[in-house]
Amino acid sequence: TDFSEFGVTIQQCRLLLQSLPNFKVCFVRKETDSLPHSIARASTSYAGPHFYSEFPSCIAANIDLAII
Repeated sequence: TDFSEFGVTIQQCRLLLQSLPNFKVCFVRKETDSLPHSIARASTSYAGPHFYSEFPSCIAANIDLAII
């Protein structure tokens, strides 16, 4: 058992996740996470809801990269 501050924090996280069966933690490669990151970065430009009639450029660029 790891009694360091980090080890205790990890153990607390594990216990918390065991009590929440609808949540899952998993590893995601940086390349896979680029679309959510782009959307989050673009959303900081708007104070309220924003609706698009076409894919925003940040999404279209990531979709194009995923297809190639």
